[in-house]
Amino acid sequence: MTVSPTTAGPVYEAVARLPLVDHHCHGVVTRDPDLDAFESLITEGAAWPRAGVSPFDTPVGTAVRRHCAPVLGLPRHARPPRTWPAGPSSAGAR
Repeated sequence: MTVSPTTAGPVYEAVARLPLVDHHCHGVVTRDPDLDAFESLITEGAAWPRAGVSPFDTPVGTAVRRHCAPVLGLPRHARPPRTWPAGPSSAGAR
């Protein structure tokens, strides 16, 4: 970064010495969420906009189905977890 009169100074110098840390976390929980709670964690909003459409039909939901279903012994892109025999929490919080 080029130092200019607007970036130079003690605050800039202090911040420039800090290590890069990504503190942005989605879905940090301390226990296994039920399906409704899990669905709310994979959305960016407070509520899902329409009945009949699952958060698992979104791009991030598709990625979750792609990578998590095989861990549960299901085929990649298995339908949303309401159809999964053991549900998403069968893998546990770890």
